Amino acid sequence: MSIELTDEIRTKVFTASMNSEDFKLYDENFALAVLRYCFNDYDDLMVIDSPDLQSPDHSVGIEVTEITTSSNAAISGDFVNFRKTGKIKYKEKIEKNGGTATNYSVSYLPVTEDDEMNAIEIVFRKKLKKLKKYKNSNYSVPLPFFRNTL
Repeated sequence: MSIELTDEIRTKVFTASMNSEDFKLYDENFALAVLRYCFNDYDDLMVIDSPDLQSPDHSVGIEVTEITTSSNAAISGDFVNFRKTGKIKYKEKIEKNGGTATNYSVSYLPVTEDDEMNAIEIVFRKKLKKLKKYKNSNYSVPLPFFRNTL
């Protein structure tokens, strides 16, 4: 079985560290690629915002999100800034949050099962708040697609 990649995946060229929008687009396209690989029923889905993946007739909507702890998310953001600017203050912030960084790598805090469940609950509650918006629009209620990076 082959994966039908979207043009966003096939043609994307990274010339610098990924920013939060690049990560978001990657996660959405990755979710679409996984769905296309696992289920032939999702070949017509498109990457559109709110919900992130939609069928052309808006009968299917899937909201994609990445789950991480707030401290590890802060470490990721600071590492992107450190790589882009080289400013030592970002490396110090990473270390203050419990991570370590070099010019080419970053390490994160270990995550416990409780940390993971707490992070999932926080994100799920945020996504539930969007359901009313979807119910009042032309979209069906979206299915969640989580990529756990814990």
